[in-house]
Amino acid sequence: MDISKSEALKNITVKQKNPKSETKNIAKHVAEKATSPTEKEIKNFSVKTLLDSLFKDLSSGTKSKSEVLSTLKQLDISLNIKDTVADLKALIQLIKSDESILKSDIKLDEMLLDIKNLTSDNLRAHIEKSGVFFESKLAEISFHEKINNIDLPALVRLKDEVFSDVKSVLLTIQDKLNNTNKPEAKEALVHVDKILTNIYYYQLLSFSANVNISYLPLLWTELEDGRIQLKKLKQSKYFCEINLKLKRYGKIDLLLMLSDDKYVDISFFAEDENLLQLLNQNIQALQNGISKIGLISLNMYIFDYLKGDKAKKDTKAFADSLQTGEGINIHV
Repeated sequence: MDISKSEALKNITVKQKNPKSETKNIAKHVAEKATSPTEKEIKNFSVKTLLDSLFKDLSSGTKSKSEVLSTLKQLDISLNIKDTVADLKALIQLIKSDESILKSDIKLDEMLLDIKNLTSDNLRAHIEKSGVFFESKLAEISFHEKINNIDLPALVRLKDEVFSDVKSVLLTIQDKLNNTNKPEAKEALVHVDKILTNIYYYQLLSFSANVNISYLPLLWTELEDGRIQLKKLKQSKYFCEINLKLKRYGKIDLLLMLSDDKYVDISFFAEDENLLQLLNQNIQALQNGISKIGLISLNMYIFDYLKGDKAKKDTKAFADSLQTGEGINIHV
C-alpha cells in the first residue's frame, strides 16, 4: 500500500484532519480493481491483494470490523507474514554486500533490536517507529500546521519522528530502488515490499480489533514465538502479559501487575522443569534486581505451566475487570 511516496514525505502534507479518520484516508489508496475474497479463496490471493481488498471493504462498509478481523486471524495462521526480522536481515545484508545498490545514509541496522540491548526506552522507541502509526503521525502534523498557535518545537519533533519511522524509511528506499537498474535492486525490493505488507497487516489488524497492535523486530536466537500485551487499568494500575515460546525451555508466560508506579506483582508460568528449578533457586536475585530499578516486589509466584492454569485465569480476569481500553499488543 503506497500511502506516501518521497515527494509527499518531503512536503509532509496529508489530507487527514484527525488521526481517527486515518483508515478512511488510507483506504482511498487501495487499488480500485481489488475484489473481496471468500475464506476459501484466501490462499489464492497474494497477501497484498487480500489486504487491499479488506481495506476497501471496510471503507465501503461491505464488511464489518469483526468480519475483517476473522479473515485476518485466518491469514495470520495460514500465510505466516510476520517474519519481518528475516526480511530486514536479508535486506541489510544485501545492501551491505553492494553499497552501490542503495547509496544512502539510512541506518537499517537500527530497525532491529537485539535482546541483549533491550530496555524500556528502546522498546518504546521501536514500537513508536514501527511504521504501524505512520499515518497517525502525518495526521498529527497536518493538524498542528492548521492551528493558529503553532507549537514549532513540537512540529519539528513530529517531523523528525516521521522521517525516522520505519515505514517512511522503507518508502524512501522503495523509491530509490525503483529508479535503479541493478539486478540486485529487484531482490532488495522483494524484501522491502514484504516488510511494508507486514506493516500494512498490523495497521489493518489494529483498526479491526480496536486495539493498538504492533510488532517488535527482535534479534533473539532462542525465540520461536512471542506476544506482549500491555494494558492501562483503573486504580493507577498497569498489567502486562508476556507469552513466549523458546527453543530450549518451551512455553513461558509472565503476568505482571504494577500499582502506583512502584509496587509490582509477578507470576511466572513455565512448562520446563529445569527452568522452574532455576527460577525457584534465583527468586531472591530476581527480587533484588527489581529493587535496583526502583520497584517494590510485593508478590512473586512461580507455577508449573499446566498446574497454574487457574491462577493465570484469575489474574487475567482481575485485570480485565479493571481495564480502561487503553493498551497495546506486540508480536515478537
